[in-house]
Amino acid sequence: MTTTTKPLPPKAIVEQARERTRVRVRNWINARIEDRSEVDLALLRDEAIREFSRDDHFVQRFFEENLTTLVYDIASGVAAQTRVASRFDRWLEHVGENRHVRVLAMRREDLAAAETERRARGRHEIAIADLFAFVRSKLASHEEVVGDHFTAEQLESLLAIFETGGSAAEKETKS
Repeated sequence: MTTTTKPLPPKAIVEQARERTRVRVRNWINARIEDRSEVDLALLRDEAIREFSRDDHFVQRFFEENLTTLVYDIASGVAAQTRVASRFDRWLEHVGENRHVRVLAMRREDLAAAETERRARGRHEIAIADLFAFVRSKLASHEEVVGDHFTAEQLESLLAIFETGGSAAEKETKS
């Protein structure tokens, strides 16, 4: 007796099917968190499991779609690890509009562009961290929330000050 395996569907079909399950899950999540001021991801995950596990057709489709991707991703990663001695062998760095260059193939101008982009992203992240520290210092108790003291517009103004390295006096006048 010869057994044959069903050929894998073309990637486009898999992507279309995965998108259908993703849209259903996305819509369900949007409906659950739309009016919440806080979301506990672990509880949301547990609720999703309870909700979707009741639909056998959805579970089967979700399993097939995601297992295909998972197998390809893991197999590709394992294969790549057997060929790569360092992360820099395969690292593609963003070096300007629509360009990515392997680190080992980068020229001076590529390195300068990559450095500038990474420093800008880093400054933005540090500015947000500084904003959070500043705002936290204005909350007197554990029960207070940011919205008790600041509007979204005030936070935007404060972030702009932090991003440009503004003075403490500027920060105080915006709060």
